[in-house]
Amino acid sequence: MKTLHKNLTVLLLAIFITVAYISCQKQLAGDGITITTPVDDQTLTGASVQGYVTNENGQPVNGAMVISGTANTTTDVKGYFRFSNIQLSKNNGYVKVTMPGYFTGSRSFVTNTGRVNHVRIQLIPKTNAGNIDASAGGSVTLSSGISISLPAGSVVNASTNAVYTGKVNVAAAWIDPTSNSLIDQMPGDLRGITTNGGEAGLQTFGMVAVELSGSSGELLQIAPEKKATINFIIPSSIASFAPATIDLWHFDETAGRWKQDGTATKSGNKYIAEVSHFSFWNCDAQFPLITFSASFVTANGSPLVHTQIRIKRVVNNAAGYGITDSTGYVSGKIPSNEALVLEVLDQCGNSIYSQNAGPYTANVNLGTITVITSTTSLITVSGTLIDCSNAAVTKGYVEIYLSNRYYKVAVNNGNYKATVTNCTPNTSLTIIGVDNVANQQSAAQTVTISSQAVVVPAFQACGTSSLQTIDYTVDATAFTITAPPDSISTNGSGTSTPPNSNDGYISGYSPTNSTNRITFSFNATVAAPGTYPLKFMSIGQIDSTVIATPSPVVTITQYGPSGQFIIGNFSVQLKKLSDNSLHPVTCNFKVRRR
Repeated sequence: MKTLHKNLTVLLLAIFITVAYISCQKQLAGDGITITTPVDDQTLTGASVQGYVTNENGQPVNGAMVISGTANTTTDVKGYFRFSNIQLSKNNGYVKVTMPGYFTGSRSFVTNTGRVNHVRIQLIPKTNAGNIDASAGGSVTLSSGISISLPAGSVVNASTNAVYTGKVNVAAAWIDPTSNSLIDQMPGDLRGITTNGGEAGLQTFGMVAVELSGSSGELLQIAPEKKATINFIIPSSIASFAPATIDLWHFDETAGRWKQDGTATKSGNKYIAEVSHFSFWNCDAQFPLITFSASFVTANGSPLVHTQIRIKRVVNNAAGYGITDSTGYVSGKIPSNEALVLEVLDQCGNSIYSQNAGPYTANVNLGTITVITSTTSLITVSGTLIDCSNAAVTKGYVEIYLSNRYYKVAVNNGNYKATVTNCTPNTSLTIIGVDNVANQQSAAQTVTISSQAVVVPAFQACGTSSLQTIDYTVDATAFTITAPPDSISTNGSGTSTPPNSNDGYISGYSPTNSTNRITFSFNATVAAPGTYPLKFMSIGQIDSTVIATPSPVVTITQYGPSGQFIIGNFSVQLKKLSDNSLHPVTCNFKVRRR
């Protein structure tokens, strides 16, 4: 972000996207014993999650696998994904993203019950930092100055635990605590589970991601009873308040939590730590937490939708971030009993509003904050959505596409208003309307941006069914996925050479029946009806399959623009790899194109 100072280290805002949750740590003094109430990550709540995934250059990543709770989907051509009305941990909602060639990306948050939790994740390339002979041991050093050392005979096959004696490929990346990209790159959020089971806020002094692999690509790990050494670089801008000894934390990708795991010792401009396995490691100072919430609107009362909020600690200028939902609301964990500065950032990274806040010693709700700003990057989009009878839509939403971002805004008695960011700037936006009562939607409307107040002429959510369906049969048994209530996502897979934005990747699943799921992709050379190669498919009813049909194809009968529908069908035979049995599969689909 353009206006972030390079001396910022990031602390936890529990990434704000979240609803109130009272800190679980409760210490009782008596007979020298401290009792800490364990954090409860098992209680579930219903909510939605959406977000964007980008690569190291800030470009959208399409075709990445996204998992949240028991649901999974893939990102579209804009890097966008969404899960609607799924079950998540109330105290630690978690989104995990995997993509070949990148370290696993993730985001954790205190789940905002009944709301749409919004996240951004930037994937980190899995770059080879060097090679080490497993038998002799050795070290590799990154250009940042971070180094990883392995003692002789300290590596095993991660799957079999057998001793490995060949060449070790060390993929590693440093996450700079003063980087503008830290908040998007880091895994989880900056809350940690301490050794006594309580929760603490974390102020990071640097993170490292490490993965070991063998000469045949097999995943490796440090042998039991062995330790590797990591030298973390301490940036000069934060060295003056870096403690002599600091807690060490590793990221648990299953739990979506940082776990306290030893200490690191300061030596010059480095922290030196011994670790027993490789994943993400983090040097952090702890601090207590409280819950913060507020709503943000413009001077005309329009909610600031999907807007980044930053809170900085006055004591050291460390900062944490959150993102508002479609109503302008944001909530999460912030430092207790400290002077703070609250800022609103536009999506171009500029600070457009600032006020002092705190110190707060208990959970706080600041109510509605009116953001008065002169920035021209913000525009307000408003209008009226009507149904097929020209009456106001009582239950529905509009989707706005602008600056390579997507906004979903609920209607209130037909009316909608949202303030969004126009960074490029663009001269037009695209909007569609959906009536959830009649399950009808409009065609895509192109609207000219001539001022900061864009009034969209009234239009109908009518003419096309908004329901998405995938009907498929396996061995003549029929299955149906319908969204809503099921989940269906589409995107360009980008797996052709060179990547083709019209590659189709479609995924559907039922949140109430994990077996009822299907994923397939096809290579559409143009966004038009036609017959295209079917490249991949999997179904929940049969594990571990390949397409047995020679030269399988998908027939596309309609290929609409963004917001409209792709309609098609295919018929193939799948071979189950465990026993080579053949299973006929047919599929008819109608899915919305993102």
